[in-house]
Amino acid sequence: MGFFPLIGVYPITDKSLPVETMYDRALLSLDGLRGSMTERSIQYDPEMDRKLDEELRMLTDVRKGIEYDEFEFYVQPRCDITDGKIVGGEALVRWKHHKKGLISPGMFIPILERSGLTLIVDQIIWEKLIAWQGNRIKENKPVLPVSLIVSRVDFFSIDVPEKLAQLCQKYEVPHELIMLEIADVSSDESIKELGRIVNRLAVDGFPLIIDGFGGGYSSMSLLQTIRVDIMTCNLRFIHTDARAGVRGMDILKRIAETTRQMDASLIVKTVESKEQVDYMDVAPNQMASVA
Repeated sequence: MGFFPLIGVYPITDKSLPVETMYDRALLSLDGLRGSMTERSIQYDPEMDRKLDEELRMLTDVRKGIEYDEFEFYVQPRCDITDGKIVGGEALVRWKHHKKGLISPGMFIPILERSGLTLIVDQIIWEKLIAWQGNRIKENKPVLPVSLIVSRVDFFSIDVPEKLAQLCQKYEVPHELIMLEIADVSSDESIKELGRIVNRLAVDGFPLIIDGFGGGYSSMSLLQTIRVDIMTCNLRFIHTDARAGVRGMDILKRIAETTRQMDASLIVKTVESKEQVDYMDVAPNQMASVA
């Protein structure tokens, strides 16, 4: 099948260092190649040790943040493209540090993923969101469906359908108010197993969202396994400047047409300006909402 070697280099400048330390530094340098499609070798730099120390301190803070219940959610609205009316939302995890205030998701989410703590924080956010929906119902406030993200780690670590059903029963929330975004599936075997789990969720009445439609092989394969209610695409991956405008518009139209044929709705994410809304406002019967 072939392979791509990755080479971490530690130049020996101090022969008194234990060989184990030299090896660790060469291994540490490989982190700098993460995600690279072109580079195959990298040399150790003392800055790498500093970054590792920062990551370890951040991991300690993350564990304390879980203990101190510092992780919460914000709801990002979803709007109907035809009239701008809010039709739902997406729960986004946020970390309000007891000393540092809000921490950027770009800083702590990679730590959660690499440390395996995603599973814990996800379940914290699930319960807080469902409890919030339950409180709004009890207080006779307007209630709209809000989505939460369910990752591959969640699906293959716990019984997700059972967990979500228990939370909805505990807080007396109808399943249709909790939408599930499914992302980061990576293999045929994962897709087959995920299909069985997700179909259970569909039978239980949870609306299903395929996140990042058109972003890779996995989402296309998953569509052959399960029936979804909504698909999302990210406007950041579609060029909307003057030169690429026609081609970008054609891509959006084709994605919208695909969702319509599958009897699903389309959500376009990262719409942040009126110009972008105007850019998309070409097929209102095919596009459901923007976020």
